[in-house]
Amino acid sequence: MTNDLQTQQLDPQTWLIYPAALRQQVQGCWFDREYWGEAAQPLAAERGGRRPPLLLPTDPGPSVWRHYQRGGAVARLLGDRYWWTGLAQSRPWLELQVTVHLHQAGLLVPRPLAARVQREGRWYRGDLLTEQIADCQTLAQCCADSTAALDWGAIGHAIGQLHRAGADHADLNAHNLLIDGDGRVWVLDFDRARLRPGAGRWQQANLERLRRSLIKLQQMPEADDWQRLVEAHAAVVAPGQPPGSASTG
Repeated sequence: MTNDLQTQQLDPQTWLIYPAALRQQVQGCWFDREYWGEAAQPLAAERGGRRPPLLLPTDPGPSVWRHYQRGGAVARLLGDRYWWTGLAQSRPWLELQVTVHLHQAGLLVPRPLAARVQREGRWYRGDLLTEQIADCQTLAQCCADSTAALDWGAIGHAIGQLHRAGADHADLNAHNLLIDGDGRVWVLDFDRARLRPGAGRWQQANLERLRRSLIKLQQMPEADDWQRLVEAHAAVVAPGQPPGSASTG
């Protein structure tokens, strides 16, 4: 997969990373806040000092610029810095790599455009740019809308496709699943995701993480709806087997 990514060194400490297919389009100025001025629009309010994602009018189309930021107590100590162990081990590189793999496999994930890594001694900072998914709501928003008719089987099918492609999502929750105007289910945020060679308990762990997020939001569906999700997931990752029977590794 590393052959699908190319790099451009913007200065001795800064790298631009992008899919090979976009080498004629990607520009370093995409990650320059001053370049965009008022054209860059926040997608959410600032929370706890963390920068919100920005919507940018890039040449490929409306795009979302996300800056890598820590959360919790670690953020007070390290802010947005991460330990440097090499460009190919940086979080932007790895997330872009996984997202490119899934996008090329035809899964409903944001089209990956570019990433930037800025090294500062033993540390680095990172950014990621993906195409915006228009006309959509998060699963959390849909659950909070009493008029929304959710297809839990479609959600399970989408997660099953993700798992069949070998993607172990590190933070599968109700905010990282999007439902578009056609009812299609998109998966977001592959930071710290891993590509695994086969089925295993990690698949069930992903589903349990989603379940916990719904419980936390007090939006857990009825038992029959959740069962539809589980069965649709199993039909993709282990057709012909009872739900859960494939998670043995």
